[in-house]
Amino acid sequence: MRQRWLIAAAAALALLCVIATTVLLTQRNTAPKIVVTVVAPAVPEPAATPATQTDPVLDLFNPSQATLNEQLNDAALKNRLEDLVVLAFVLRRCNYLSIADYNDSFTAYARYAQSSPGALDAAIASASASYSLLYARSECDGAQLPANAAQLAQWRSAMLNPPPQ
Repeated sequence: MRQRWLIAAAAALALLCVIATTVLLTQRNTAPKIVVTVVAPAVPEPAATPATQTDPVLDLFNPSQATLNEQLNDAALKNRLEDLVVLAFVLRRCNYLSIADYNDSFTAYARYAQSSPGALDAAIASASASYSLLYARSECDGAQLPANAAQLAQWRSAMLNPPPQ
């Protein structure tokens, strides 16, 4: 019984390797170039609490507009964070970003993601997968990389050194 299980596990692993190799080879030559325009984020307004309490079960099937907007904002935040993290991975690999700037970038990402708990962790996991599948073998001679590095530095500086109020 144990041998059958091991054979089945080995066959499944071999199938996964074939699929992963096929995906990597098909996307190897079609990896898109990263072009990210970094804009200093606006500070999100705290969500207003509703005047009346609603039934959480009914809210799942008939969400309020505020709930829908909050979910859309969280999804947009996670997508922006994923783009920023992938950009940091590529810039670091191509030596456009020092170790200190790389670490500072993640500190800035954490500040940016404060309004959505768990958003940074989800973005890092998603960005790691995107990077390894699409961008790990991309060329480092792209004309847009120095401009992207400058934009990231400007955004990072704005996040880490906010203007006094």
